[in-house]
Amino acid sequence: MRSEAAEATRRRLEAAAAAKEAEEREAAAQRASRRAPHRVGGLSAEEKAARLAEMQQNAEAHDRDRGERLQRAEDRDAAEDGEVARGGTIVPTAVPSCTNMLRCASSWQTRCLRM
Repeated sequence: MRSEAAEATRRRLEAAAAAKEAEEREAAAQRASRRAPHRVGGLSAEEKAARLAEMQQNAEAHDRDRGERLQRAEDRDAAEDGEVARGGTIVPTAVPSCTNMLRCASSWQTRCLRM
């Protein structure tokens, strides 16, 4: 009976040791894949050239977009200046919405005071 119990214990210990070894191998593989190898000297000449070309393209696109935004702003300002020169004004377009807001606010305050 003791030999059967001892054999069962040995099998459990061997299985546990094998499982632990497999777990350690898997953990080591994960650690190795997460670490990037250390490279001395930074970027290679090809990588530097590629990165510089990408930055130049981004800068050109940014400048192009900025120019378009400035042109739209100038056009909008010119349109507003033209309307003011014809005798119009920009302010009356905003006044009705402000008036409506004030009217709503005053009616709301009145309702709150009645409660």
